[in-house]
Amino acid sequence: MRPITEEAYQLMHDSGLVLAQMERNGVHVDIDYCHKAIRHLDRRVARMQKQILDSELGEVGRKAFGFKLNINSDKQLSHILYDVMGLATSFKTKKGNDSVKAEALAELDIPGLDLLIRSKQLVKAKNTYLQNFIDESVDNYMHPFFHLHLVRTFRSSSSEPNIQNIPNRDPEIKELCRRAIIARPGRKIAALDFSGIEVKIGTAYHKDPTMMKYNSDPSTDLHRDMAQEIYLFTPEEWGYIQETDPKIAKAIRHSSKNQFVFPSFYGDWFKSCAPNLWKSAQKETHILPNGLSLIQWLQSCGIDNYEQFETHIELIFESFWDERFPIYTKWKEDWWAAYQEKGFFDTLTGFRCQGVMGKNDAINYPVQGTAFHCTLYSLIETQKVIEKNNLDTLIIGQIHDEIILDLVPKEQDFLLKQCKIIMTEKIRKNWRWINVPIDVELEITPIDGSWADKQELEIV
Repeated sequence: MRPITEEAYQLMHDSGLVLAQMERNGVHVDIDYCHKAIRHLDRRVARMQKQILDSELGEVGRKAFGFKLNINSDKQLSHILYDVMGLATSFKTKKGNDSVKAEALAELDIPGLDLLIRSKQLVKAKNTYLQNFIDESVDNYMHPFFHLHLVRTFRSSSSEPNIQNIPNRDPEIKELCRRAIIARPGRKIAALDFSGIEVKIGTAYHKDPTMMKYNSDPSTDLHRDMAQEIYLFTPEEWGYIQETDPKIAKAIRHSSKNQFVFPSFYGDWFKSCAPNLWKSAQKETHILPNGLSLIQWLQSCGIDNYEQFETHIELIFESFWDERFPIYTKWKEDWWAAYQEKGFFDTLTGFRCQGVMGKNDAINYPVQGTAFHCTLYSLIETQKVIEKNNLDTLIIGQIHDEIILDLVPKEQDFLLKQCKIIMTEKIRKNWRWINVPIDVELEITPIDGSWADKQELEIV
């Protein structure tokens, strides 16, 4: 991707300067906490390793390898599970062999495997994050690098350490790692995040009226609608679930969002989505207000097994593209055909993407790149506000669509209001092709809080 307009070049130039300033500002790290957490993890993993060796898995491993047994060796583990014990998993390696990745091991009901999976996750959290924070810090501050030239979609990347890759999905490890990052003394950490920016920027390309309505009308909710279709709830039944058990309604909506809607947008098809949706339903432990589990509810609706569920998802997938978003579907075909003819495409922000791409790449890159340009624009304008008003607040990070501030409390009201104006109003005046409202969400810590202490707060 390269700039082909003066405005695009200026965006690239100015954002590079802001990212360099972010690197210089640095991130405050609680080094004492990191050392304590590492010692705690070492003790915990040692106990888990002993339990693993005392389990059936350890017993079989000792018979196979004797004193050379290394339960953390993927090669040995594969031999124990698949050659000695004769097990199999639906997850395969690129060569077609049974995988020993976490999702594959989770399928196997063998005592000790759950401990092995968790111990590996904890060791990774210790070495990849906590120890790396210590190694990369000087006087309790680390200064991650931010790059604009390594990702083909023109999103940024981060290294030494990769602050953009701190775990987010595993609650315990998320808490463990994020607690190491703290505000400067007397300050707060604030994170401003575009809400669904890629989906909203996508409408500037395909202009599908149904998608534009979803992104403009607060009474609509695509993820809710798809959850109802996937799990066969009527609007009345869904409303009752939301009213009586909001937690399970949120979990079901989240499953629909992350295992059907977003994968579909990024090019997956029903055969990729259906297994994950089915497994999520099997794992869902909350009971519906009618007393049934989610799997029991699907069975009561006539879906007794995975094969029937996959057929159900196939019909939903076809309806999703052919009936719900036909204009979007046509745009994808037209955009792909144009790329095949020309060998390149131009983004709305003035950048040209060229080179060998598959269909999904050619369709996704302009949306992802343009959405990220919104973040770059907001970073530049926020830095201008800080400098113009001689503020002491610092921009210390950027993670995907999120801007992270080390915030001086007395500057909070003024700066956050300015950020909201930049990210929701000024950006639309600058790029008038943005055809749906843009929203921003805020999470903020208490004074002297850690990144793990962030709470949602409305910008007023």
